[in-house]
Amino acid sequence: HRSAAQLTYHGLVQMHEKLGESELCVFFRNNHFSTLTKVDGQLYLLATDLGYVSEREVVWERLNQIDGD
Repeated sequence: HRSAAQLTYHGLVQMHEKLGESELCVFFRNNHFSTLTKVDGQLYLLATDLGYVSEREVVWERLNQIDGD
C-alpha cells in the first residue's frame, strides 16, 4: 500500500526498530530532508515548517503516523 506521504506502516516500524535511542539521522520524505531522532522510544522530526515560525516552544514534532497528520 502506497501512501501520499511516501511513508508506509512497514517503514515506520523499521525506523523504530533500526534507529537507536538519541541517534540522529537524515529522513527524506515528500521531496524534503528532515532531521530525525528517537527519544524514549518515540520518533521526532526537527520542526522546520514555516507554520511553526511564531511558536517559540516547538522544536520537535512526533512522527507517529504515516499520513503526516
